Amino acid sequence: MLSSLGGTTNYRFLYKIIIDCGSGNANSFLDQLHITDQNSNNSTKHDWILDSSKKLTAQVDPCVAIPDAPCNTIYYFHSDVTIFALGRTFVAATTNCCRPFNLINLAQGNNFMDYSNPPPTPPASPGQFPPPSAPTCPFLSSGPISNGIVNFLVIPPPTGNVNSLPVFNSDDSIPNICINEQISHKITAIDPDGDSIAYHLSMPKTYNVFISTPGPGSGITNYHAFSDLGFQSGYSESEPAGPLLTLDPVTGLLTGKISVAGTYDIAVSAVEYRAGILLDSTVQDIYLTGYDCSVLPKPQAITLDGFKSCSDFTLTFPDFSTPQYPDVLWNPTTVRWYFGDNDSSSDYTPTHTYADTGAYPVRLIVFPGYHCADTTNTIALVYPFVNSQFSIPDSCSDQSVTFFNNSTSSSGKITGTQWQVFSGKNLAFNSTDYNANFNFSAAPKTYHVFLTVTNEKGCVSTDSQYVNIVKSPPPLSFHDTLLSYGATLQLKVDDGNFNQGGQYLWTPVFGLSDPFSPDPILNSTLDNTYYVTVTNKFGCVMNDSFTVKYYKGPDIYVPNAFTPNNDGINDVFRPVDIGISTLEYFNVYNRSGMMVFQTKESTHGWDGNTNGRPAPIGTYVWEAKGIDYNGKTIFKKGTVVLIR
Repeated sequence: MLSSLGGTTNYRFLYKIIIDCGSGNANSFLDQLHITDQNSNNSTKHDWILDSSKKLTAQVDPCVAIPDAPCNTIYYFHSDVTIFALGRTFVAATTNCCRPFNLINLAQGNNFMDYSNPPPTPPASPGQFPPPSAPTCPFLSSGPISNGIVNFLVIPPPTGNVNSLPVFNSDDSIPNICINEQISHKITAIDPDGDSIAYHLSMPKTYNVFISTPGPGSGITNYHAFSDLGFQSGYSESEPAGPLLTLDPVTGLLTGKISVAGTYDIAVSAVEYRAGILLDSTVQDIYLTGYDCSVLPKPQAITLDGFKSCSDFTLTFPDFSTPQYPDVLWNPTTVRWYFGDNDSSSDYTPTHTYADTGAYPVRLIVFPGYHCADTTNTIALVYPFVNSQFSIPDSCSDQSVTFFNNSTSSSGKITGTQWQVFSGKNLAFNSTDYNANFNFSAAPKTYHVFLTVTNEKGCVSTDSQYVNIVKSPPPLSFHDTLLSYGATLQLKVDDGNFNQGGQYLWTPVFGLSDPFSPDPILNSTLDNTYYVTVTNKFGCVMNDSFTVKYYKGPDIYVPNAFTPNNDGINDVFRPVDIGISTLEYFNVYNRSGMMVFQTKESTHGWDGNTNGRPAPIGTYVWEAKGIDYNGKTIFKKGTVVLIR
């Protein structure tokens, strides 16, 4: 009661409802507040106003390795009501749906309705006020719904003394325990008026629902709205969880044991006294779940099988132990790490810095001090550091490039080296040499080079760099050359960069128009070997040479014998045309006049085979005809001896 003045009395009603986190909003379960005049049976309805809500995970016994930690959402409501009657008694009531099904201690069979055989509607008893209408219940379409919780207060006529009821302020979580293990759960309430409070076990209350016609749109009639729920055999109001569990009336401490696994509904009354006189009470249902822990998996301490630091002295230790409840705020005593250097931590995933290198034994204990504590051992290897480093210059195609390994290790020698070169996503080269060499062929192109090194402590480090490969000058397109006296030869080289910014040197300089040009003209009559060095603007170098021989001409020179025995010497019979711009034909005939070879290319010749088989040794006739650089026709004819 807030105030009473001139026949008007103001009340504030507080209501708390606890719902499973996955069951939706409280409005789906909660009915309005009903204020009923007990003398006239007139009633009014009032909305509940939501003040706040909070998510609360249930209390978890670490020795109960249940799959998921129970989670509840608690909603706090209020409703302000003004009553305009003097000397009259009122009842304030509300209902919510629903208790957990299959409670082990309640005889739910007497309070659940059966669609197929509904009982008759009982008559109203004398003085019974109309019950509140049933709230919409999510289980309405799936079975009996009469296990909803009813909360009601009898409001006597005001006497001038303002009094507020006790309010429960204890932990609203659902205890989860092992059967036959000692438990302790504190229930507390406060009284706004400072009245003393005692705690007593009470009868759970409910409202009953009769469904007259199954299916959508069925009629619903309430009756026996505030009936007691019966207990199963072996349980009672004073022993709602068996004889081993007791409630201290002064402290509100629930202690003892339960011997049968299951979920229990325990109704606790906070009774207020003022000057030794009982004033009123408030009831709250508490749920307790017991597990047969002998059949549940035991907690396991699990972490990595070894830790290794190869870069510094700091390691982070992850905890993969089971069970794990992400929504539970862990007590520091549930985990204990020992780092092997006389230091420890109760952090769930600690980070620890060692003072020196070494191998440290690490121990993890989960739930230390409990009978189900578990321990695992591992090792931390602190060997900083191994550092992969290498140097590789930008270079030129088709030239050997050296990869220099500059890696270092402060804790043991480097025992493993792995080079990898990628062209895009394709592996172009790999090597396990300490320093590697590789010829890059494709250019211009950028390659990605990786070096991974391992030291004798097992530490691994990888470095990567990009290397740019530019095109090298290609070799000369010609080498041995035959010229007639008086003929000139146009020379030409390519520096791989369109001859832009390159350097060129031809030696000897005799007969050359410009020995520092990429394309000098050779005008000489002396047989000689010429050398050329080309350096492009990227520093890529090419060295090559060619030999020139001079013959009188223009003419066609043909040898008089050849030996096609595949020894690399005089194996092919071909003409040597000096000053001939066009070779019209070069034909070879056997003694019968049958042609065995013909060509128009002076670089082609007869290999001594006919129709894929070696020709007989002996003498053959040849003819050659060509046009010289002056336009004059030259015809030659002769014989050649095939020797094997």
